[in-house]
Amino acid sequence: DDKTIRLWSLDSLTPTAELHGHTDMVLTLVYSLDGRTLASGSQDGKIRLWEVERAVQIGQPLQLGDDFVSALSAAPHGETITAAHGGRVVEWPFTASAWVERACQLARREITTDEWARYSSDSAPPTLCADVPRPR
Repeated sequence: DDKTIRLWSLDSLTPTAELHGHTDMVLTLVYSLDGRTLASGSQDGKIRLWEVERAVQIGQPLQLGDDFVSALSAAPHGETITAAHGGRVVEWPFTASAWVERACQLARREITTDEWARYSSDSAPPTLCADVPRPR
């Protein structure tokens, strides 16, 4: 109810980090297959991705509208998550490589460092989209 996510050590049974960003109750969580990324869905209608090791948010949240995110599920291949949102289902990239690929495909050009900085906590390599296939 307090809008935070707490990560815990299973060895010591103590909290290791708190993740802040949601503006309403967090309703659902799912880890990536490798355990390095956590996705959270909230009553605020947003999905946020978190880098578990550094306990930081990855990029900007996906805003799905006024309805809350009631469920999240990782795809078997691990590249995407599926979110139940109101009466619809939305698929969203779940790994850094999937985010880069989706951004490059949508932009249909190289992404600038300034654009990348708005959506990523890491600096962008100079040729981020060079090897990403573009839709025809």
